[in-house]
Amino acid sequence: MMKTCALFLTMLLFSLCCKAQSKLNDSGLNSCTLSSDMAKGSALILNGHLKAILGRSQDSCNLKLTDSVINYFVRNKSLKSYNCLVALSLNVDGSLTDYFVEKFGRIYKADFGAFFEFLYADYKSGRKQELSTLIVEYWSNLASMSKSPKQTIKEIRSNTHKKIKSTGNLSNKNVYLEILLKKIDPNYLD
Repeated sequence: MMKTCALFLTMLLFSLCCKAQSKLNDSGLNSCTLSSDMAKGSALILNGHLKAILGRSQDSCNLKLTDSVINYFVRNKSLKSYNCLVALSLNVDGSLTDYFVEKFGRIYKADFGAFFEFLYADYKSGRKQELSTLIVEYWSNLASMSKSPKQTIKEIRSNTHKKIKSTGNLSNKNVYLEILLKKIDPNYLD
């Protein structure tokens, strides 16, 4: 009797889990739906559903979601909004990656110091550094499009150091920042 009861409960739980997953898959969620309410959409982004959602969404909706995730970080500068950036960076490819890199300028201009704090924490913890690659690509894009790439790199270096100056414990952060800055490729678009 006890085994039958345990088996029944296991089957019931399995059935409920499958039904919940089925609702997610059949709910018509797409990138446009998520981008319209990032407070709610962030939960789905962070719970591993992003790849599937991006795959079934139109390109225009994926671009809209990218904008929303970046704006969500710029507005909140929270760990949750940063983790949405990380999740997106791990799930984009092709032209969406290019768009994401292009839009990184919004973060860089709005509050690179806050972004760098999260980036540096990831670096110290050994977490995958996809966002660091994207910010380097953004800087490389700026340098590559410039008439004077060396001058542009010099300005990027100066501006980034100014932007993180107020964040404390600069010595280790400056070392990490220099690691990133040295990766700027002025021939990025060639």
